[in-house]
Amino acid sequence: MENENRLVIERSYAIRPESNGMTVYDKKKHKFFFLEGLTAEDVHREVPALDCAGFTAFMKAHEDCMTLNTRTDRPLYIGWQLSAECNLDCIYCFADTTLHQGNTTDIADVAKSILALEPVCVGLSGGEPTLNRKLPEIMELFKGRVDCILNTNGTTPLLQHIVPQLKETGTLVRISIDSTSNSVQNALRPVKGNRSLDFDQMRLIRKSVEMLLDADVPLEIHTVVSTRNLNNLEQTAEDLIAMGVRRWHLYRMDPSPKCADIYESIRVDHKEIAVCHRKLLEKYGSKLDITAAADVRTGNRERAILLIDSNGRFMVKGKNQAVIYVGRDPKAPTKEELGEVMDFEVHKRCYYMNYAYQAPAEK
Repeated sequence: MENENRLVIERSYAIRPESNGMTVYDKKKHKFFFLEGLTAEDVHREVPALDCAGFTAFMKAHEDCMTLNTRTDRPLYIGWQLSAECNLDCIYCFADTTLHQGNTTDIADVAKSILALEPVCVGLSGGEPTLNRKLPEIMELFKGRVDCILNTNGTTPLLQHIVPQLKETGTLVRISIDSTSNSVQNALRPVKGNRSLDFDQMRLIRKSVEMLLDADVPLEIHTVVSTRNLNNLEQTAEDLIAMGVRRWHLYRMDPSPKCADIYESIRVDHKEIAVCHRKLLEKYGSKLDITAAADVRTGNRERAILLIDSNGRFMVKGKNQAVIYVGRDPKAPTKEELGEVMDFEVHKRCYYMNYAYQAPAEK
């Protein structure tokens, strides 16, 4: 079933009307914009063919309308942690603070509750979401109604099996690679039950990347920057380019109980990441669209990110990553209950502002 309140431009952009304008979502790059005072009617009038080139020109012509003044009680993004299981054991993983053993069987009920909140986008993660065998069914429930992002480590057979469905639904796939060097990747993101630094984890990831790119599935690589991979980023950039990857996003490491003893020794400050980002752009920006989370502009993200745990409970993160569940009925919070718990002003800044973007590399 299609979402009648959502306007889609050639599988590249999605538009959600707001009370004082419209949110535009770049489906391939996971970018959000708010255009104050404009409506879908303006788009239909100025871009009658609803084509991507025409809409890009429309966005350019209305740059002065891009603000943060949106008035909304609906989330832009919801992260659904589909699986409590993961085949990797990342040293800094924070998912352990919100995941529970077992996965919800009421996926249709959870999907219905998500759709009732009218998000622009839903991120499917975990644990490792491709270990949930119901992932194809979940993607089908959202098809045509909300955009999806699949956050994966890129090493599992199911990911390769569902490539045709990912293409059909226009799902953006984000694969986490902290380094294309197996020894560094395995040190930061070791395989459970195999702590060998020689394990060829990149062979599995390269196969997934190759299949996704061959099928023209939108793809972005994510890297958590730490002192343990900082000096390896240039080699990773060169390897990604050789693989045919065109988008790469750098993250600052978030504190988590799992890495509490080593966090201060391996964290890299956002200012240093910004310097590193600029250097990478200077050297590789013509071939690789490199972006970085601009945390310095958003500051505290407490109560700003809406998540759903593997048992289907809605929650936000409070101070020191503390979990705050939303609503009396955890599977169906109302917009009013969300408003009591979530900080929508910070939520807006996180998604409208939280990325420093480089123009796409020329083909």
